[in-house]
Amino acid sequence: MVLAESNSIGAPQIEQLRRDGVSITGFVTQNQTKARIIEGLALAFEQGQIKIPNDPVLIGELQSFEATILPATGLTRYSAPEGMHDDTVIALTLAWEALKRCHGYRLTPYELAKQREVGLSLLLGGANGLCQ
Repeated sequence: MVLAESNSIGAPQIEQLRRDGVSITGFVTQNQTKARIIEGLALAFEQGQIKIPNDPVLIGELQSFEATILPATGLTRYSAPEGMHDDTVIALTLAWEALKRCHGYRLTPYELAKQREVGLSLLLGGANGLCQ
């Protein structure tokens, strides 16, 4: 399953990938949808359901990522601090969300990786064992 941000410049790339035969789902990033996937990722970290590579860019972005309460609405805005980036954080949240949406999803990404390391195969359900 491919889940891609469809806001702004993402929509044309998604359209082209579909024309090229890629099964892809667009994700509209708005305050509410972003909050949902960020909070889902935070919960996955808290519960030990996800492990990440020792990548300095990703770790730096995760460490600097902020939650700000908006005074006018009381809603929470999640973003990188001024002048910084959150591209890898958003990519990670979309990957986690895509995995959760897979049909037949039963194991955490970490458990899946451990099974693959010892040579066990696992099909994720759906047509021919692929996520749809």
